[in-house]
Amino acid sequence: MSNICVSGIKRFPNTRFVINALTTKQEHISDINNKYDQLSAIVRVVDKQGVYKEKPFPGTKTMDIKSVAKCLKEDIGQTVKRIGDARDVFGSTVVVVVAKDESGVPVSLTQTRNAKSMLNGVVKQKRNTVEPKFLNPLDHVRAAGSAAWGEGELDQLEEEVAGVLNAYRPTGRGQEEVDMALQRIRTMLEGKSWGDSIQLVLFGSRGYGICNDSSDIDMMITSKHTNKERNKAEVKRALKEVSSGLRSMRGFYNIVNISSTRVPIVKFKYCRPKSGLEFEGDISCSNAMALHKTSLVKQYIDMDGRVRSVLVVLKKWAKLREISDSNTMNSYGLMMMALAFLISRRVVPPLQLLATTQAGDRCWTGLSAMHESASRIQAAYWKPGSVVMPREPFSCLETGAKLPVCEIGGSNAYFCQIDTTAEWQSPNKSTASQLLFEFFHFYGFSFDPLTHAVSPRLGSPSVSRKYLTKLEAPDCQKYLKDPKQWGQKLRLLAIEDPFETSLNCGRNAPAEWVEGLLWEMRRAASILAPGYHQQVGGKGRRLERLLLPPATSIYGDYAAWASVYRLLVPQMMKATKSQLYDPASGLRPDAMLDLDALEKAQMGIVGQETVETSAGAGAQRRDFGNNSRPPPRNKQRRRNASKPSLPDATTTANWRRAEQHPAERVRPAV
Repeated sequence: MSNICVSGIKRFPNTRFVINALTTKQEHISDINNKYDQLSAIVRVVDKQGVYKEKPFPGTKTMDIKSVAKCLKEDIGQTVKRIGDARDVFGSTVVVVVAKDESGVPVSLTQTRNAKSMLNGVVKQKRNTVEPKFLNPLDHVRAAGSAAWGEGELDQLEEEVAGVLNAYRPTGRGQEEVDMALQRIRTMLEGKSWGDSIQLVLFGSRGYGICNDSSDIDMMITSKHTNKERNKAEVKRALKEVSSGLRSMRGFYNIVNISSTRVPIVKFKYCRPKSGLEFEGDISCSNAMALHKTSLVKQYIDMDGRVRSVLVVLKKWAKLREISDSNTMNSYGLMMMALAFLISRRVVPPLQLLATTQAGDRCWTGLSAMHESASRIQAAYWKPGSVVMPREPFSCLETGAKLPVCEIGGSNAYFCQIDTTAEWQSPNKSTASQLLFEFFHFYGFSFDPLTHAVSPRLGSPSVSRKYLTKLEAPDCQKYLKDPKQWGQKLRLLAIEDPFETSLNCGRNAPAEWVEGLLWEMRRAASILAPGYHQQVGGKGRRLERLLLPPATSIYGDYAAWASVYRLLVPQMMKATKSQLYDPASGLRPDAMLDLDALEKAQMGIVGQETVETSAGAGAQRRDFGNNSRPPPRNKQRRRNASKPSLPDATTTANWRRAEQHPAERVRPAV
């Protein structure tokens, strides 16, 4: 199923919807062409003879050519009806058009030609409104990968990135509310007895620090004295007690116990009456693997400040562009794509393959050699129950020392953990802005979803799929040719989880979503490309355009996506035996949407509009169910604040609030 964004645009639409939209447009164009042929035949005869006759008999109708032209200008279909039934223009109905003006004087040849020209103009205008306009594939941006940065360009872009980072932090009040929620749940859990004393910890985005007030509160109940995993029956019983306890607490509502998922959780919403801030969260139980994944991401973030910059902008971009959600692929999958890329660029080392952070030439040479060898990759995967660990696959790439095993749930969750990351010095000296551009450029133009897999464990965004034999990512070529199997079996995106190596983080992403994501990567690369600042129409607005919400006027027409779905549309047309879209004609300048002009116009409207925000969540539509009474709205509202081009302290606060309450954003219509 295709992802549907909050604005009602299908992001990204099902391929069948695209084909249906193209079919409808083709039918409209054929109808216009038929009417044009009928009417132009009449005009041609008038040009030559001044009158059009066919089997004249009493009751012949006449109309001067100016009247014909006037009717055409109003509506082509209505014109035919006024002259005669379109189906009978050349049949039983006799239609006579006399080239005379109002006084009865025959119209000159020049005037009749003007009428014909008017007919052509009206028909052309009609066709332009019906003919599909396609999204620009942006192939010209491929060459920007080797372009040079202009003087001061990177400094300006770094300033914009810093503004986004400033805005993407929890406010003091928001952090207080999260701490209050944790304390109240801890107090509730103290009365429970499950054999061991327990503790409540944060993980996910709030665990590794890439969050703001609108981020979910992901919590986990763990034991203080044992690391053993509880069985699923124990977890379900514990979570049932937790959900019962939450229902008895004021401020917690929409509490749902979900036990059918891979990791059982209790979902909830939380809002204290005095603050008005609303949070979503979930509680799981004894999920040690989730804590380990959080620690791995935090280790990478702490090692190099540019990692945080890239991840924050990427997460904000995915949210505001309405790309990621829990039904397709969440921000964790996008972070794994980013970490694999950053390791391949030597910004951070492959911690799962090292016993030290002093990664030198030996490490990087060995890593490159591993990526080219199927046997080395397959040997590097630990098998549960192995007593003797062979030296070759489980040796540190830098020192050659045997790496330890950290078994969690049948998977090896080892990575190099150190107390301080100050000793790491990256050989890559690129700025965060450069890395962002290179990230989008790589996935937009170099990444091949049919053959490549993303593996942060192996430090590569382009490992051959066939080398990762355990990953749940079947061969795409097998299912691509049969559209009926796309929804169930086609997995265009393969992202290996760093620890659970059979788990594909992109397993739920529809094929259309993947092709749409890669196009969004190309769009982002075009905006961050060297030299683009000269075309924006003002400094400090590149990230403003990068983070523009999708407008219905640009993305609402399903037919526009035919140029983006390069793998799917040709296969669908082949399966349906239709020729609705020609890739060559779709690349003509007159057949493409002017994305630059449309988005720049949208930026101008965004600069004049005010963002409606509030201190509380009262403006949002909330469903409290039967769990508890809704907390009262906060009476104090914050004033509307327009977003200036350069992010300052006021802008930072406004962006925070707008992101916290996306339903309240004013979505500009271009």
